[in-house]
Amino acid sequence: MKGESGRPSRVCASFLALLVTTGNVVLACSSSSSDTPAPGSSCPNAGGPVPGDADMHCTDADGKPIVQETTTAACMDTGAGDAGGGQGGAPAEGTPSPLFNSEGDDDDCKYHVKFSVSCVEKNQDVTLTVHANLRTDYLALIGANPHAEIYLNDTHLAPNTHPKTTVVADGVDTIGPVRFDESGRWTVRFHFFETCLDVRGDSPHGHVAFYVDVP
Repeated sequence: MKGESGRPSRVCASFLALLVTTGNVVLACSSSSSDTPAPGSSCPNAGGPVPGDADMHCTDADGKPIVQETTTAACMDTGAGDAGGGQGGAPAEGTPSPLFNSEGDDDDCKYHVKFSVSCVEKNQDVTLTVHANLRTDYLALIGANPHAEIYLNDTHLAPNTHPKTTVVADGVDTIGPVRFDESGRWTVRFHFFETCLDVRGDSPHGHVAFYVDVP
């Protein structure tokens, strides 16, 4: 393991010294990184979020943030998810393009969203972890029950693996299992407060999509 400088950490160095002085065989300490799996990892060629330009669509020409407030009073509850919810449903015409990287603001500038994904390989179940905050005060988004629609293109949707959303902490949820059954550049679109119709500007329903590469 390595510290921020790239040199072995004190814990690793001390461990190596102990092994040397005791005459035991020394095993090399491997670097730990969320981007590069350690040697022998079961996920050596993993995909994931696609690097690219930072999301700036919620910043105006003067560099000031664009923020859309929401209110639960604006939730016209349908009692069911919208047409694009879960893993089914092709994106509607005029839907904003997905974002690069693993962080950005939702399409309507209501929420700031970060996500991470476990080892991404073709035909392997993975789990998505979603962090969401209100853009008005950056407090955790609570009760949003996020869901994901996942597709490779307009006609190729992710297999229905019956994913479930689990609350981990305020503003943090996991969604899984999900599966990418082909290599390529996928779209993962998160929906928040999915049962609220997205007809009023201050409706709590929100959505944001990101690219995910699958090797």
